[in-house]
Amino acid sequence: MGCISLRRMSMINECPWCGGNDLVVNQNRWRCNNCHSIGYVEMPSPERLSNIYAEYGDSDRNASLAMGGTTPNIARSLLNAAGWRAGDGPVLEIGAGMGVMTKTMAEMGAEVTVIEPYCSTDFLAMGARHHYRDVSEIPLEQSYSWIIVIEVIEHVFDPVAFLSQLGSRLLPGGKILLTTPNAAGSRAKREGFTWSQIMNLTHLNLFSPHSLAVAARQAGFESVHRIRKPVAYKTGWVSNSALALTQVLGIDGGIRLILSDWRSP
Repeated sequence: MGCISLRRMSMINECPWCGGNDLVVNQNRWRCNNCHSIGYVEMPSPERLSNIYAEYGDSDRNASLAMGGTTPNIARSLLNAAGWRAGDGPVLEIGAGMGVMTKTMAEMGAEVTVIEPYCSTDFLAMGARHHYRDVSEIPLEQSYSWIIVIEVIEHVFDPVAFLSQLGSRLLPGGKILLTTPNAAGSRAKREGFTWSQIMNLTHLNLFSPHSLAVAARQAGFESVHRIRKPVAYKTGWVSNSALALTQVLGIDGGIRLILSDWRSP
């Protein structure tokens, strides 16, 4: 399938990711019974989306929630599962939220640049080298060995264009660490249209591992690898052991991918 501008959709007859037509619609949301992706029947306008964010209240608090309550231990566990090392080269973090990941990587010796348009966090004080509001502000000659994109892509109007833009900023051999809620996870399937991630109106596109891989390949990534190494999101051995099993099986609430080998589509 060719790339689709989801923002322009006013109705939907087939899934934009798998092409299936077994769709269930509930109010202004659709869900594909084939690949389990979820989206809007009609996308909110940028103005409406801004109002939704404003209705949700304090941007710093929302940023913390969007990052899934990331702690330094979670950040280190996720980076370890991804195979990231501080000596790999410069890092670009998209949607840095409250700066926990930024600070963790900087303390480990990484050179971190941050993209964060909303939060009032002082990222430079946390060890970031640069803080920009948008990728377009980064000097054209600057590229990165790693781009970290934690719980961001579900908020993006055009995921394919977004990922392609990031791919163009990678150094040869560079990688993207990408996480997002798992629309094919056991809880998402069980709760259907009452799933909390659907109830968050700022989530424009919710992916399954399959549909996210489709989007990544449309964006020009030839290598899409799903991380199944457990990430310790919880406290306590028992809780993390149970979570680890679902992560290995791929039915947990999150998708964690490594994207690499980008070629301009």
